[in-house]
Amino acid sequence: MKAMTSLFEACRRHAEHFGAVLRTANTRYLASENAPPDGLVLFDRERQNIEAAWRWISENAEDPRAMELCAEFPNFGPYILSMRLPARAWQSWLHSALQASGQCGAKRTQASHLGNLGVTHRRLGNVDQAIAAFEAQIALARELQLPQLEATAEGNIGLCHADRSDFRKAIEHQEINLRISREIGFRRGEAIALGNLGNAYADLGESERASRAYEDQLAIVRVIGDRQGEANALGNLGLVAIDVRDHVHAIEYFGQQLSLCREIGDRIGEGNALFSFGRAYDLAGDVARAIECTEEGIAILDETSHPLANEAREFFSKLVARQ
Repeated sequence: MKAMTSLFEACRRHAEHFGAVLRTANTRYLASENAPPDGLVLFDRERQNIEAAWRWISENAEDPRAMELCAEFPNFGPYILSMRLPARAWQSWLHSALQASGQCGAKRTQASHLGNLGVTHRRLGNVDQAIAAFEAQIALARELQLPQLEATAEGNIGLCHADRSDFRKAIEHQEINLRISREIGFRRGEAIALGNLGNAYADLGESERASRAYEDQLAIVRVIGDRQGEANALGNLGLVAIDVRDHVHAIEYFGQQLSLCREIGDRIGEGNALFSFGRAYDLAGDVARAIECTEEGIAILDETSHPLANEAREFFSKLVARQ
């Protein structure tokens, strides 16, 4: 019995240590200006140990000594984990952590996991489940008086409606997101809301309103140093350029987006940018270059389990047929 207790404590200390490593990696990732970011280098080096720690935690989550760690562990590195783990693996982590946080009565942690789970459901194409997670997050955010979290969840629900092509409903939720973000001085949230509004206007064919929203977004993210947001805004401006058949500016925007995504280690963004490059080069009449970029994009989108991979494959097939 004593030996089993000692083994349990040794495993718990191992898990706590690599939870701290994960937190450090996440912090370094957010602060790094290197390419690749220091945090990703640290995570990749210690990935086996971090994943081994999580396996032990999740397998022992019913034990009170591991339950609290199970509730908190994914929050130590949400940015890195959402990028590096396959979507279904990340979903599994979040389900376990959500259950543990509920058992611990950690409502703020629950709210955080609900948001990340909603994002992951949406990434996997499960829109109904995503909306349910975000609505539950909003209820907790209001109970806990967390307006920033409420604004973010409203924006995410807007994205879900956009996935269903209900763009007017999407705009309604993004305007709530924008209003709350401005009321509380949440500049990053304001930028995200503007970007999402731009997307909805673009989908409705209102290119001028979309461009204005993206330009406002780009101005904010450059001021606050949000490089991920900058990459997103540049990509969106490129897509509007494609809509108005301006391949010159589209290629310019996508080039800046691709460089930024590679610098910050955003594999999903890199895949998106390469697919977009394919569309821009096709518009320019350079089918060979379009095929090359699209094929590279598909490989990355498949690697990250992104639903856009299917659309990219269809586009690729049409390009090859025309070659």
